[in-house]
Amino acid sequence: MKVIIDAREFPSGIGLRILKAKHGTCVFRNIADIWDSIPDLTFASIVTELKNTDLRRIAFRHLGLQRMIREVEPELVSRESISKTTTWVEPDGSLVSHSYDDAYELYRVDFRERIDEIGPKTSASWRMVDMPTAYFVKCWDTSTGKEYVIWVDIASVYRTNLPKGRRSNVGRLSQARLEKEVTPIQAIAWTIRTDVEAYGIEAIVRQGDCVLLRMKAGAKRIDTPRHLTEVEYRTLMTDES
Repeated sequence: MKVIIDAREFPSGIGLRILKAKHGTCVFRNIADIWDSIPDLTFASIVTELKNTDLRRIAFRHLGLQRMIREVEPELVSRESISKTTTWVEPDGSLVSHSYDDAYELYRVDFRERIDEIGPKTSASWRMVDMPTAYFVKCWDTSTGKEYVIWVDIASVYRTNLPKGRRSNVGRLSQARLEKEVTPIQAIAWTIRTDVEAYGIEAIVRQGDCVLLRMKAGAKRIDTPRHLTEVEYRTLMTDES
């Protein structure tokens, strides 16, 4: 059986697991009779059955970060918060000033330490697992309290926040040093990308996943989108909900 997901062909066994994770309910008549018997997709099944990094990336996307986190037991690297004041609209339409502390957490996931269930570390399947240490930032919706987690590249976060003109030495930094250099607020800022040039943003307004940027007069757009810096996130965010 051929299983095509996101324009890529997967082995039938793991492919069916990914389809089930992607769709939840069966939308394919030809496999409706076996749908309920298809095992759930897991982190272990992905790393043992898929050696191709592109296929693995697609599988992880459909597994979902929240489900993966429950399996891989992430470790907290650092936590920090920002005291903010914003304007909320009450049910009667009145505007109320609201102050709160916005918390952010940076986590490490050492995949190779979390796959003991695959088998002995001397096994061929274990040696073929090529999973680097990864990081994600966790934050909370300011009005609903809903939790969000987003993968981040801490080497890129570090480079993004280097002072202008300072040459990147990220290639010489150890993982432990990078963890000390990168903050959770730098990480959450990095998750926002823009095509407005550096120093060209006047204000940032955020409503959930929707981020609006007001450009300064005369500011230019750039061809390749860039990540926001910590300074921009701290100083330009005028309203948030």
